[in-house]
Amino acid sequence: MSQTAIGIQEPKYHTGATRVDMKLEVALIPVSDVDRAKEFYTRLGWRLDADDVMGNDFRIVQLTPPGSGCSVSFGKGVTSAAPGSIRGALIVSDIEAAHKELVARGIKPSEVFHGSPFSRISGPDPERQSYNSYVSFEDPDGNMWIVQEVTRRLPGRMDPRRQSLHQQTTCQTRCAERQPHTVNASTTGSKTPTGRTGTQRTWWRSRQGRNCRSERRSAGNKQRDRNNHSGENNVHEERNESFTNVSS
Repeated sequence: MSQTAIGIQEPKYHTGATRVDMKLEVALIPVSDVDRAKEFYTRLGWRLDADDVMGNDFRIVQLTPPGSGCSVSFGKGVTSAAPGSIRGALIVSDIEAAHKELVARGIKPSEVFHGSPFSRISGPDPERQSYNSYVSFEDPDGNMWIVQEVTRRLPGRMDPRRQSLHQQTTCQTRCAERQPHTVNASTTGSKTPTGRTGTQRTWWRSRQGRNCRSERRSAGNKQRDRNNHSGENNVHEERNESFTNVSS
């Protein structure tokens, strides 16, 4: 299958305009049965961030795929879209390993295919080129997820501050492994240190950042203590040497 690249020219804006980073935070998924959807996405291995109920007409569940900076939300009174009408996209670094994990978790994915999501050819891309291999699966409502293998980003699609697709600092890795703070969602309107349970994930992420800063400060303080202790030892040694010279 031949593919034709289409040139994309970034529009030029006023030089005095400030570009503000806008990061996709959450995508809404329409579902007909909240508990069934929650069980499905939890079985996928997605982290449960919140399950908040406010009165009889509103409930929101939020989960985050492993390694993702964007979450999904669904519930009651969240969206008017028809259940099963969403098509989402996920990326992985190894499409065959992802397929095996989906099967092991009791999900029923498609076979691995290449070409495109709309013109499927059986099996992974023969050359395993980035962006060319896929797997798809559906949740109980029929919302479809296309899983795409991405091993190398196209030019211009990588944040220049990151050297590779999977690079993370040590502190970010440690923080990502921490479990989010658990809030009792059965208590409607219960509060966290920064507000109601609806802000749970924001509170956890800010707490995560504080933990990172605390770790850095702690490491810095320990280093200063070692330096100060070393300096005190040097002073004591100099004094003892001076005393010895005077006595002799």
